[in-house]
Amino acid sequence: MNNSLVLKGMILLCSISIFISCKKEPITATESPNLEIKEVGTANSRIVYAGQDLHLDAEIKAPQKIASVKVQITLKATNYGWSFIKTYTDGYQGSKNVRFHEHIDVPENALAGIYDLLMIATDENGNKTQSITNFEIKRDASLPSATGTLLKLSGNTLTVSTNVSAPNKLAKIAVQLQSPSWTRQFEYIDSDLVGSTNYAFNKVIDLSEAPNGHYHVNIRILDQTGKFITYSPHFDK
Repeated sequence: MNNSLVLKGMILLCSISIFISCKKEPITATESPNLEIKEVGTANSRIVYAGQDLHLDAEIKAPQKIASVKVQITLKATNYGWSFIKTYTDGYQGSKNVRFHEHIDVPENALAGIYDLLMIATDENGNKTQSITNFEIKRDASLPSATGTLLKLSGNTLTVSTNVSAPNKLAKIAVQLQSPSWTRQFEYIDSDLVGSTNYAFNKVIDLSEAPNGHYHVNIRILDQTGKFITYSPHFDK
């Protein structure tokens, strides 16, 4: 009887050993990056004019850390329009949560039309997430324009300067400072500004009440026919 009990015990132990050895190791799933395009064009207008720059803003979260962010632009109807492709790493690689913010120059000879914009976020494990949207390139030679735009921060003082051209004469220039926690707008209708076709804009803005952070500066130039263009440089306080 004792021999029988010992035999049964050995069989039970062998069965448990076989079960354990055959049990599969759990597979650990890695989470792909999360990519959300927030803005294409100033204030998410999804419009950019040839010869200007395209404002692009997105939020990326990558538990496995970001390796790169790729942006690809092609004309929707055909592959023979303006195209753009670039892979970004500086300022993004190694981060888990980041705000992607770039300005892409659109050449003056870019064909007008609807364009596809593809973004691909890749993490350090090779996981990829992509998002696609579209925007429109327009052409209008009579629009106001600005060149040589500069932002100079000195303590709590920001100097905004740019050289403005307006074939239809200037009506107003507005400067909006925007961050997640603080937004202010300033409008300028100086006597030497209104009615000018060329104007050297140079204004000093007090930022003593503005908290530290990343700011967009939306410079909106309005002419006397109601046409306007907006430039969106940015700075960190």
